[in-house]
Parts: sequence; C-alpha cells; structure tokens
Amino acid sequence: MSDIEKQRGGGGSADWSRLLALHSVESATREIQRMLDSAGEAGAEQQMAAAADPVAEALEIWRAARDELTRMEQRLESRTRELGLLQDLGRKAAEAHTVSDLFRIAAETLQERLEVELVLTVRLDTGTPQVDCYQVRPVERTVLREIASESCSFIESSLPPDHSVGIHRLGSWDEKHWPMRSVREQDMIMLPIRRREETVACLTLVHSSPPGEARFRLLYGAANQLSTHVDRILTVQEAEQGRFRSILECMPQAVILADTGFLPVRVNPAGNELLECLGFAGGGRSVRRLDGLDLGAMADQVLKAGGRPADSEARLPDGRVFNVTASAVRGERGRIEGWVFVFTDFTESRRMQDQLSQAEKMSSLGQMISGVAHELNNPLASILGYAQLLQATAAAEGGDLSHRLKIMDQEARRCQKIVQNLLSFARRRDPERKPYSLNELVQSVISLMRYQLRMDNVEVVSETDPELPYLYGDAHQIQQALLNLVTNAHHAMKKGPGGQLSIRTVLLDGGEANLVVEDDGPGIPAAIRSKIFDPFFTTKDPGEGTGLGLSLVYSAITAHGGVVECEAAADGGARFVIRLPVGQPSDEEDAGGAGQVDEVPPAGRSSILVVDDEEPVARLLAEMLMSEGHQVQVASDGNEALDCLAQGGYDLVVTDYKMPGLGGKLLCDAIDEQYDGLKGRVLMTTGDTVSGEPEKAAGEAGVPLIHKPFDLEEFRSLVRRRLRGEDRSPA
Repeated sequence: MSDIEKQRGGGGSADWSRLLALHSVESATREIQRMLDSAGEAGAEQQMAAAADPVAEALEIWRAARDELTRMEQRLESRTRELGLLQDLGRKAAEAHTVSDLFRIAAETLQERLEVELVLTVRLDTGTPQVDCYQVRPVERTVLREIASESCSFIESSLPPDHSVGIHRLGSWDEKHWPMRSVREQDMIMLPIRRREETVACLTLVHSSPPGEARFRLLYGAANQLSTHVDRILTVQEAEQGRFRSILECMPQAVILADTGFLPVRVNPAGNELLECLGFAGGGRSVRRLDGLDLGAMADQVLKAGGRPADSEARLPDGRVFNVTASAVRGERGRIEGWVFVFTDFTESRRMQDQLSQAEKMSSLGQMISGVAHELNNPLASILGYAQLLQATAAAEGGDLSHRLKIMDQEARRCQKIVQNLLSFARRRDPERKPYSLNELVQSVISLMRYQLRMDNVEVVSETDPELPYLYGDAHQIQQALLNLVTNAHHAMKKGPGGQLSIRTVLLDGGEANLVVEDDGPGIPAAIRSKIFDPFFTTKDPGEGTGLGLSLVYSAITAHGGVVECEAAADGGARFVIRLPVGQPSDEEDAGGAGQVDEVPPAGRSSILVVDDEEPVARLLAEMLMSEGHQVQVASDGNEALDCLAQGGYDLVVTDYKMPGLGGKLLCDAIDEQYDGLKGRVLMTTGDTVSGEPEKAAGEAGVPLIHKPFDLEEFRSLVRRRLRGEDRSPA
C-alpha cells in the first residue's frame, strides 16, 4: 500500500472510484487537490504519476455520461413540447362544433407552435370538395390551386375549374413578406383525416424548410387527434340529421329541399303529396316553377333581401290555399348550397278569416239597419195609425177616399213587414223554441228577396198549404235556412236569362211538414251533390261565397229533427226537399193564438198621460184615446211628464222608452218612488226592436211593452187591459 493510500486510511482504489461518481471537472479537481495536500510535497510526483491514468479514464466516462444526459434532456424537452402542443390542440378542438371550426383551430394552433407558412384543409361536403386556406403570407393563385389540387387528389377527389378556395389570414399575417410563388414537394406534409376506415379530409402544411422526423411524428399525432374530433362532430351532426329527418317526416307542412339548380334533394310525405297534386311526381324535375308559383323568383327575393325568407301565396286547382316560404340553405362558410320551400295549408284559416270579415260587415250592416229601422218605425206608426183612424171615418162615406186609405194602410203595412224582415236578420238573438208558422216564414223570405229576384228576371211562385199546422222550434234559424236556399237559387239563375223559383209547403200523411225549394237554373252535378252540405265547400268564384250557406241549412234542419235532401229537378235545375216534424206545443204556448187580438170591452172614461218625443206619434195616440172617450194629456219627455203628474192624477201613463233627457225607464222608476200604485198602470212603447234594452227595462219595471209600428186595435186592447188592472202583455 502506498504512502498516500496509507495516509488516506487505506482507501486505495476506493478513493479513485469515488472520483468516477463526481459530476463535474471542478469537483474532480478539488478532490485531487485535497488528496495532494494530504500526501504532502514529498509524495506529489509519486501521487500524480499513480493517479494520471485513472483520472483520465474517469474524465472520459464523465464526459460521455454528460453528453448522453444532454441528449436525453433535449429529447425530453422536445417530447414535452410535442405533448404540450397536442394537449393544447386537443383542448381547443374539444370546443369545436363544426368541421370548419375544428380545422380553423388546428391551423391557428399548428401555425403558432410550428411556425408553418400555410395550412390548407380540404374535405368532401355533399360530394363537393370544400377547400380552406389559412396563411401568414400572400400566396400566388396558381400556387394555391396547385396545392389545393394535390390535396383533393389525396382524398380521391378533384377541384372543379370554377371552384373557389376560402382564404383566411392567421394572426401572424404579414403583407411585407414576398408572395409564395412556388412550393416544393418536400416542403409539404399532407395529413390524412380518417373516419371509419375512410379518408374524409386532408390537412396540408407548407414549411419554409423540409421537416424532420420529429416534426412528422408530431403532425401525425395531431392528425390522429383531429380524426377523433371529426368523428365526434360528424356523429353528432348525423344524429341531428336523423332527428331532423324524423321531424321532417312528421310535419304537416309540405317541405321541399332543393339544390341550387332547384332539383329536389329531400321531400317529406306532405311535399310528395303536393308535388303529385301539381303533376310533379317523380324525381329529376326542377321545381323552379310549380304550376303558377315561381319559386325561382322567390329565391331571387331572398338574395335581394340579404338572406331574409320570402313569402308568397299559392292556390291549387282543388281550391286549397298555401302560404309559401322560401329560405336559403347555407354551408358552414355561409355559401348558399340550396333552398328550402315550406308550404303551409291555410285554406281553413283563410276561409275562417273571410267568414269573420263577412260577419263583421254583416254586423256593421245590422247596426246600420237597426238604426234606420228605429227611425222608420216612428213615422210608420203615425202613417198606419192615421190610416186606420181615417178608414173608420171614410168607411161610412164610401167612395174613392175609403179605397185610397185602404191602399195607404196596405202599403204602410208592407213597409212595416219589410222592416221587420230586415230586423229579423240583423237582430242578434239566442236560439229559442216556440210555435211558428212555416207559411209565414216563406212569405217573409219572399217579401225580403222579391226586389232582387225581380231585377234579375226571376219569377217566384209560392204554394203554401193552408192546412199546415204551426211547427215548434227556432223560427229565426228556419228562416235563415230558407233564405240561404233562395239566395243560392237566385245566384245560379241570375247568370242566365232568368228563370222560375218555386217554393211549396204541404202537410204529408206521416205528420211532417214538407218544404220544397226548386229552380230551373243550371242545377248541381251529381258528382258533387254529396259534398254541397260540407262546410266551406263552394262552387262559386273566389270572393263570391264562403261555402257555409248550405252547411248552415243542414245544421239548422237537422237540429230541428228534420231532413234536407238535394235532388235534380225535372227541368234540369236543383230541388231541395226539407221535411220537418210538426210541433206539439205545450199548453202555455198556444200556437193558434199567435197574432190574434182579444176583444176587450172599453174600460170607461179615464185620464191618460201620453209621453213621447215624436209629436206625430204622440198626437196619434192622443186622438185614438180621445176617440175612446178618454181625457188625454201629452208630454214630450220624462221631465215634462213628472210636472204633469205633480199637477193632477192619471189613470194610465203611456210612455216611450227612448227619449231625450229622462227616458221611459227612469220615468217608471220615478213614478214607482213618488206615486204609489201608479206603476201598475204604465204602458211602454218603443221603436227599438233590435237592442233588447226596452224588453229588459220593461221586464225589470214590470210593465207591458208594445213595439212600433203597432196596430191600433192591438193598442186599444192593451190599454183596456191595463186600465182594468190586467198585466198580460201581447208584446
């Protein structure tokens, strides 16, 4: 053992081995210096000589280990950067909802981390390659199309000559760079994006220098990640398309999806039915024009409106009306890829709208008629009343005066009947069941339509069975049904030179009332007779009918337990036959007493107050009452009537319902409060036969009500009953 070794405590080779474990030249130098210091100057040469070979060997081993460690650290750092890029790409790609968004994210991430100059993506979309280029420097168009063509061939597709390429600038865009005028094959990396064993897209990267093996490894890892996310996005889209197809199949609207050439791509069942109705069944036919609807023009409207949907209206040969909406189908880049046309059948809504519009017009017309009728009733009351008064005087004298007065009375009653007929259709009323005369309804409808029929050269022939008893039901509904039949016959005959309309009633052996309405017009074809009672079915031109007339006839007749049938008339016209059961009114509803005036003996001389703002009516009532021997005072309104009542007692008060100032209802209330027992001897008149207010007021006050124009005999009878304390009113 050497002296050095002895001084070291016999360490020998163990100390030299320790040198091999040192990690730097500085550490080894310091250790050698420490050994020399401990050996002393005398053994320095011997020590150095003995240590030369092991130190050199140790240093060489150390250097090799350090170089390997450096290489490992570099590889580890490179792999760490690769993993960081892939993690960053995966995190961002998970947020993408479309393939275009995914490729944009990939291009931005790869360019930022790898400093590529161009990223080009190409994928098949409905059979057509969609190309997008993400770049940081200008690229010549020929170079760009060359790269795009190479990328399309990678997915076994080709770029059409007129196909556009979407250009997108990345964040590090620099226009100061020289445009890329060429690209070498070794500078391009084409990454396949696969899904279910099929290449669905290609990602092409252009580098400024040929990439190495590490770059290839990194990019293929990125391609694998992109393939996973493409499969995720397309799977979601396919599921959504499946739901869309299910929804489309169930939609009641007709939907046609067409390409940019207006060839149908997808049509739901309602759309197929529509196309078949229009004669476009089968594929391969452009739908640019459907019958009279120009879908191409609607598409142009969408383009001019900046993409907003366009609406139009279409009417089919079978009468159905559709609202048509045209919208553009855009791809992920906003490019128009087709059109969607939605046809919504709003035939019923349109008819209902027309019906409501017509009902509103009729309501306004009814209000106008009501006002006119109210104004006519007062002068008619005066004309009828004076005609009757004069007739009684002239009857004794005879001659032409009596005949003329009789004509005046008849014509006034005719006016009265016309007003009543108008009001019967203008008045809103609840359905009611009571005895009515079918013969009288026939005459009222003929009277109402006589002028229009005569002007269109339509002759009316009526035959009513005098043995026909009263029926039981809603007279207004039956009258409306009869009017609809007459109106339809009139409409059919006025298109020609005229004709004859026959209306007959007869009592059948089975105890049914038979009503026949027959015309000699063009008739109703046998093919559509089964449909004429359907709601909204009409053969009239648009705007001339709602298709509800015969439906209302059917509803009214069947609601009364009757039957209505349509037949062909012997002379080619139309014949409607209605059978209604004969009613059996209760004891309280004495059908035979309708319209009759009971004979009531005079009540003796009485003091009567007549209150009416219409001076001719008030004077007429006064003269008639005075002819009965009564003492009569006239007041023009309710306030004047109260003044008269304060001055003296009256046995009867005859008041109009509607007057300026204090009306009949308030006058009755004042009489009830101030004059005990007099309210039981009040009689109310009115010319308002529509609103129902007078009836309500008279009912609340408990007084009889008589409508103007009234028959004088009817009025006399009512006055006599009231003076005798009898409350029954014929009103």
